[in-house]
Amino acid sequence: MSRGPDVPDFNRLFELSPTNAKAYSNRGLAYLSKNNLAQAAKDFEKAIELDQSDADSHYQLGNIYNLQGKLEQAVTSYQQAIEINPDFIDVYINLGITFAQLDENAFALENYNQALQRSPENLNALYHRANVYLNMGEMEKAIEGYGQVIALDPGYAEAFLQRGIAYRLQEEFERAIEDFTQIIELQPDKAEGYNQRATAHFKLGDLEKALADWNTTIELVPDFPNAYYNRALVFYNQEQYAQAIADLDQAIELNPEYADAYLSRANTSTMMKQYASAVEDYSKTIELNPASGLAYYNRAVVYIKLNRITLAIEDLRQVLEISEDENLRQQATTLLQDLGAAP
Repeated sequence: MSRGPDVPDFNRLFELSPTNAKAYSNRGLAYLSKNNLAQAAKDFEKAIELDQSDADSHYQLGNIYNLQGKLEQAVTSYQQAIEINPDFIDVYINLGITFAQLDENAFALENYNQALQRSPENLNALYHRANVYLNMGEMEKAIEGYGQVIALDPGYAEAFLQRGIAYRLQEEFERAIEDFTQIIELQPDKAEGYNQRATAHFKLGDLEKALADWNTTIELVPDFPNAYYNRALVFYNQEQYAQAIADLDQAIELNPEYADAYLSRANTSTMMKQYASAVEDYSKTIELNPASGLAYYNRAVVYIKLNRITLAIEDLRQVLEISEDENLRQQATTLLQDLGAAP
């Protein structure tokens, strides 16, 4: 297989032709291939300085800015490339991706549509446009978009994954499972298909299938805290509390800031009547997520079991102060009344 020139190969060329914009652009590509973003950017900037009409150098500079997280600068570079070459399809796609990263969904869609006007079956544009629809909550358009991608390329695994997520969010769990099964067939050694399918099985109440898929997820990615957390939910629903605690311990070890894991571990400890441990974990949940009305409410319930009524009342009043969940607020109000305390 042939390869492009190494960076040192350009030195002689610069000696012979120091104003050769194409040489700077090519060396920029060489640096970029070696992930030397800073030096690549300097060469593309030099190429642009020597040749303002070099659309590709503007495009590559935009790519570097995107990789560096300089999204506004990336937008500017991509727009300059389009001004020079209005039919540069890859620029429209990457500009759309950058606008999506900036949560500028309307501009993202506009650029994907520009790409698709010029190349109606461009898989990249179709896929990323569907992602924007998914992020906007326009599920039917997202599902349609992923379907277009799959029709053109039945091996496009990410389209099955994302369409499955869209179906899951619409609570069409059987269809979601079909798509997640398809991605598993395409990528049997990747965990995300199993993880997503497990979630859909769990939503349908099929705990055994959910457990099997989360077992496989953990086998493939042993340091995936969400998988341990989710498997713990299965154990909790099966009343296998010790196993749930073990998985939550592992999730917290992998991610010590995992507020939901502390909350679930506290709930599990409560079921096991290990109230001191429950209080400790509810308190940690509140430390990590002070807006968790549920943690305050559940801690209040435990305080009542421990006959620490003053602390329970404080927590219940805190629920009323911070929570927008009407059911939780009503439960807190009822408990306060039962305790003879004013809301």
